[in-house]
Amino acid sequence: MFPRKIKTLEFSGKKIEVHDLTVAEVEDILQRLNNTEESKLSSISFLFKDLDEYIIKLTTGLSEEEIKQMPEHVLAKVREAIRELNPFFSKAVDELLETARKLQEKTLQNS
Repeated sequence: MFPRKIKTLEFSGKKIEVHDLTVAEVEDILQRLNNTEESKLSSISFLFKDLDEYIIKLTTGLSEEEIKQMPEHVLAKVREAIRELNPFFSKAVDELLETARKLQEKTLQNS
């Protein structure tokens, strides 16, 4: 097993450990996208919400309920740490979201 990069965040005494993604976790995320209906892929809000929550769960081990209870400023710091520890994956997600935005614009223009 290879060592993982970990960043520990602390908010009001609560510690959250954020770690980098493994190749297997990235493949899992990509497989989830591959299994998504094309109509849903064109929705930026679907992509953002689904990926965001899933990636936070993978990188922190927090439950869905714990994530939903976080204040926005804490989520922002967690997202920032995820991006810092996973720069290549973050860039790929940014490019994917940009492609989804363009697809959505094109779809709206054609309707």
